[in-house]
Amino acid sequence: MSTSYVAVRVLLCQAKRVKHHIFKYAPVACLLAFSTAPAWGDAIILSTTGDIQTGTLTGSLLPGAQENQSDDVISLEQSSLSLQSGLAVDATASGVYNTVAGLTPGLIAAGTVISDTYFHSDPVLSSGTLFTGSITFSQNILGVISETSTLDATDSVLGAPGVVYAENDRARGLELAPSEDQFTISADLRTLSFSVMTWGNIDDLRVITAGVEGATATTQMAPSATPEPDTMAILGIGLVAVSLLRKRQRRIPAAASTTEPRL
Repeated sequence: MSTSYVAVRVLLCQAKRVKHHIFKYAPVACLLAFSTAPAWGDAIILSTTGDIQTGTLTGSLLPGAQENQSDDVISLEQSSLSLQSGLAVDATASGVYNTVAGLTPGLIAAGTVISDTYFHSDPVLSSGTLFTGSITFSQNILGVISETSTLDATDSVLGAPGVVYAENDRARGLELAPSEDQFTISADLRTLSFSVMTWGNIDDLRVITAGVEGATATTQMAPSATPEPDTMAILGIGLVAVSLLRKRQRRIPAAASTTEPRL
């Protein structure tokens, strides 16, 4: 048996080992690349249901500026913000809110570290569009701001830089009524459910959740349909490994055919 034939056999064994490890771990790398939960700074959205999508607050939120007929949009306004003064909110307890009289207003104390998610409804049609769904957070809901006057009063504290809000638009907040707009804070204070009927204008609210003191403040949405740079790196490693395996498999048969021992 020639030395070259033995060398080819060794290469074949090594290729099998490489193939085994690549196909064992490459799927794991790809899974990690696309399984990261949507993290907004310290406020992680564990899940959403229904007519809702995530986005980034930019430009104008005046009626008609960012119309979406299929979904309401939620976006992070503030993350890990330490309140310099008390923050007024319209609902502070678990329960169903479908009347103004049923609101449970309160004040989140100065010094509290909070994150703030903005909810924006602006359909194309003016004949009335019903949106329903839910948002589950990893942190407790400290309060919900649903009244126009409270939204206007908190724009200067919670508003995202460069965003134009519909201040003084009396239809900006929710028109709380069983047949119009309502929301529910779950018993564990982690899920906000909503049923919002928007009639040719906008319906907005703010959800204030507990922040994490010392976390890096940000006003940018972290994940989206586009993988993050580290995600792309992991995926890239897997793809390169598969590519190298294919090249190795093409080279080995060629080497074997040129070194076949003669009888």
